[in-house]
Amino acid sequence: MIFGKKEVDKINKAVKKDFIQKDINKVDEKIKKIKSFVAEDIISKLDSFEIGIITNTKKGNFSYVTDRKMSIFIKDVNLTEQTFDFINKNDRIFNHKSVVLYKHNTKRFIEEIIILSNNEVSLKSIIFFFNKYKNQNIKLFNTKQMNYFIKQFINKKIHESLNTDAFINLFIHYNSNDIIEIIDSYVSTTVTLDSKVINLLLTKINEETVQSLFKSENKDKFFNVSSINEKVASLPSVVKSKYSDLINSFNKCKNYNHVNVSFDANTIYDQFKDSDYTLAKKWINNNNHDVFEYAKMLSARGAELASIKFYEQLCSKVYDTAITQINNDSSDWKLFDLVVDNKNIDVKNSRSVFNEKLSYSEHCIPRFKKTRTSNPVNILGVISPYIKLEENQEQLERKTFYSTTNIENMITVLGETSLNEIDSYANRFSKKGLEVDLDKKNFTPDWILEYPKEFYKYRDELKSDFIKTFNGYPSAIEYDVLNENLIPFFLSCGIDLPNIHDENIFYGRLTKEQFNFYNRLKIQGKQTITKPFLYLAILKHFSERLQKSKDINYTPSDYKKLIYYEESFNYPLGIYDPTFIIKKLIDTLETLWQQRNVINMSSYVTFKYNQKGILLAKISMSTSWDTLIAYCGGFIEGKGACGFKPLIKGKHKTCSYCKKIICPKCNFCINQCVRLKK
Repeated sequence: MIFGKKEVDKINKAVKKDFIQKDINKVDEKIKKIKSFVAEDIISKLDSFEIGIITNTKKGNFSYVTDRKMSIFIKDVNLTEQTFDFINKNDRIFNHKSVVLYKHNTKRFIEEIIILSNNEVSLKSIIFFFNKYKNQNIKLFNTKQMNYFIKQFINKKIHESLNTDAFINLFIHYNSNDIIEIIDSYVSTTVTLDSKVINLLLTKINEETVQSLFKSENKDKFFNVSSINEKVASLPSVVKSKYSDLINSFNKCKNYNHVNVSFDANTIYDQFKDSDYTLAKKWINNNNHDVFEYAKMLSARGAELASIKFYEQLCSKVYDTAITQINNDSSDWKLFDLVVDNKNIDVKNSRSVFNEKLSYSEHCIPRFKKTRTSNPVNILGVISPYIKLEENQEQLERKTFYSTTNIENMITVLGETSLNEIDSYANRFSKKGLEVDLDKKNFTPDWILEYPKEFYKYRDELKSDFIKTFNGYPSAIEYDVLNENLIPFFLSCGIDLPNIHDENIFYGRLTKEQFNFYNRLKIQGKQTITKPFLYLAILKHFSERLQKSKDINYTPSDYKKLIYYEESFNYPLGIYDPTFIIKKLIDTLETLWQQRNVINMSSYVTFKYNQKGILLAKISMSTSWDTLIAYCGGFIEGKGACGFKPLIKGKHKTCSYCKKIICPKCNFCINQCVRLKK
């Protein structure tokens, strides 16, 4: 008798009914009836029977019937070449849809093949299923089941009749992290694997896994340990030789040479002439010899002299326009302080504040120079250590400061900008929930400043040479052997990373959010990523994540892996950042991010960031601004501006009167607050 569709449907409905009613005796009775027909001629019956049961049984009503049928099929029939050929030709029995519905039973089917059979056809069947499901991205087995199956082969010594190629075909389907246990069991049978298997190991298993293999008790039976040890030991030198051009370019760009930007304060002030002191006195308002104001002006003049040295290092021709104010030889000093080649420079010096030595909150001479339409003035930012003079002291004493290489006690040039560039950055990043509010009247923030292109000339030449010769990424194992964070280098060069969904060296190393940020920046990387661009790009990306804070795998500290080669934090993406401006931003945003649930961060819909580093937020367009990040504007008697930052909502106390954040160092909130007047 040959079962047709009607017979199968009839039996299927009957079994399904009994199964739903949990009448196992009736199910067993029907299964035995099916078995009596199937046993007569398994091959001729299997076609309609197998297809009928698998394709006609609906989702959710499959377990008992199909499972029992598979057991019958395996136990009654020796798995022969003829049987396997049938399975292979009729693989529609195990199509993608069936595997999804009958995953459990397919495992059972394969398990029965392994346990009850004793010839090479078993292995062919397993390989058939592995290959089929691998292409369909279906994972039938977990590691425990896989190890169980292979041990069944080993215990029954089926492998002794297998050739090496057949074993390799099975072997390659295992996760490399689980291979050691399998190999150790396999080689305990006195079988020696040949060079094909060894070559497979060298390409599939990483160095750590091979080292684990060496510790297995059967290592000597597996292969020549000393020979493989030599190969593993030579792996770093081989890989580094292969990617020597890449590593050389990476190291040169990471450690590129550039001119000095920080100058010993004593060296600068010891060069003061009488004319410099005279000029400083002219800058004091109303010619009133206020010792505090005079110290500020001396600091400003020292910044101009340090700026001249900076530009001269770049082989620029520098003219000191500011000094002409003494003799009134020209009125150009009203427009700019220096002429560098054909560029007019307004030097804006700031003195470090008491609680933040590498930061400032105001300029010594806040007024910006006027501009000429035909030749605009560039702003050069400089930060200087705090000078304290005694009453009636006319000149600085020699060695006013201790000689040091500590940047906090040096005069440091921070970089240039222009009013047009400030407008450009503000407009570019003021979109979709973030407003960058940069008041250009009397303050230039340190993060908007960048060194001129001449400063980066050598770095840019190195990057250009590398991009021309770049011919691909190392493999995942090779990347581990190189042991360098190449991601910032690739990003600074604007190089695309492999797709996150592809198998590549960065899969598992970067989160989805890190890939997202990388892809944003790489477009600019194809040109040049500047400090202000990077600063605002981080801020923009962060403000967008704040509104999704409950649903994403993100933390601001993740930016560091993308932009820093190592933990010195002076060169984000190869940008020189002597005062750690970018790192401090990331650390501040990380602290705020940790408070996101405390202050219900996801409720904010729009943000505003100003030039003083204050981040404001609104719950709706009709509500007032809440302060999320601020700095202290208080003053410490005898020591100068407090300047403590960052003040962060949720971490620091909020004033119950003015609703501003209270400084933990000096107790300041805002000048007009009632609390301070009590």
